Amino acid sequence: MPRLRMPKSRKPHRTFYIVVVDHDRRIFNVLGPMADDTALTNNVLDCQKAGRDVRCFTVEMGQSAESIAAEYAKQMGYKHVTESVLYRPSAP
Repeated sequence: MPRLRMPKSRKPHRTFYIVVVDHDRRIFNVLGPMADDTALTNNVLDCQKAGRDVRCFTVEMGQSAESIAAEYAKQMGYKHVTESVLYRPSAP
């Protein structure tokens, strides 16, 4: 009986946090840890195309989400929120 070959393992993805910032509303999220931010960055791009001033950036592992949030809030004066800054409720 032939032996099954296992695929060579790929190098493990590095994990990171991502900070998503809404400059219009002066709020931000810290998400992660994650290894793939493709869908999230595409959502940010969609919001930018719709005219929103939103940005995202990654932060290497090594500190907690809480410490990242505290540091960014202190540096920028923005509010950390748990609901997605990319979601904007429609006005009534």
